[in-house]
Formats: sequence, structure tokens, C-alpha cells
Amino acid sequence: RRALEANPRVGAAHYLCGRILMDVKDRRDAALDEFRRALEVEPGNEFALVGQARIAVIEGRHAESIAICDRAEPAGKHLEELYYVRGSARVRRREGRDLEEALKDFTVAIAKRAAPWSHCGRGIAYCLLRRTAEGLVDFDSAIRIDAAYGLAYKNRGSARTETGDYDGARKDLDEAIRLDPNDQIAHLYRGVVRKAKGDVDGAITDC
Repeated sequence: RRALEANPRVGAAHYLCGRILMDVKDRRDAALDEFRRALEVEPGNEFALVGQARIAVIEGRHAESIAICDRAEPAGKHLEELYYVRGSARVRRREGRDLEEALKDFTVAIAKRAAPWSHCGRGIAYCLLRRTAEGLVDFDSAIRIDAAYGLAYKNRGSARTETGDYDGARKDLDEAIRLDPNDQIAHLYRGVVRKAKGDVDGAITDC
């Protein structure tokens, strides 16, 4: 803010204010305003564009998120986040979903930075393509990078359920719930595992 008081045309300061508003304050509307201001003073600012794309995918505007990432790509080829966000939008998109392109995006993101979220995203894409063994490898990688990354445990638990490894799935889902007791989907997945193992009362409790 002090930088912008000195010079309101510093696009990077608008962008960084937007990141704080989005990631720390969870004020997406205010963050979007900052990203727009960054683009007003620096048209084509790839950081601000990817910020807009992140918010679009969070809010379910997946086609818009992909389009914004496409616009940012010529200047933003160096940004791991661009490829992660576009891959996420492609996985979450219902109509016109392109999982093969999502795999490519996540692979580029991982090549730039081996982050747990990109491995997890690619693992989900593999599982949706019924390539569960490859998905499990990515979930393993995500957990090796960050042993407290609950999303990887949750998705590995779901994948293990698909393969019939109910004991392994139960361990993963227990850990996901330990890390985030309010994760509704993890409770749902664990309920499925409990039912498969004959623990109907436990399944009802999870549901």
C-alpha cells in the first residue's frame, strides 16, 4: 500500500496486494479489483492474469479460467502456477473436459516445480482416465514432498478403494481426516471403505 501511495502505477504492488487478499484474507472480490488495477497499468501482466484465472477456477468458471491462462501463456511460460491452474480448470470442467491436456499442463508445472498440488492434480487426472496405478505414483510423490498434504491422502485413499485395497485406503483416509477433521469428502470416502469392510455402523457415522 505504501508503494502504491508513492506510485499508483506499480502493477506488481497491485498484484501482490491481490495475492494477500486472496490467499490470506479470502477476499476474492477485493483481490480481483487489485488484479484489474495491475492490468490497467501493465496490460498483459501475466501474474495478474493467473491470479484472475485462479479465482475463476475456484468459483467454477472453468472455461473462463482456461481462456485467461491461454491469454497469459505467451508472457507467462515461466510460471508453474499458470499450468497448475489451467490443468485444474481442465480437470474440474464438466462440459468439454480434456484430461489429456490437463495431464500435459500438470507435467509442465511439475517440471518447473515439483509441488505436491501439481502431483496431486495429475494423479486425479490419471484416475479419471482409469490409469489408477499412475495416479497412485503421483499421490505417493505428493506425500513424499509434503507429508502433511491432506488432499493427497484423501485422493490416494479413494484410488486405493478403487483397486480393492481397503486397508490401505482406510489408513490414508484416517490420516486425511486427522489433518482436517471437517473434510466432508474424506468422511464420505471412509464411509464407503467401512461399508465395504462390513462396518455399517462406522459407515453411517462417517456419513
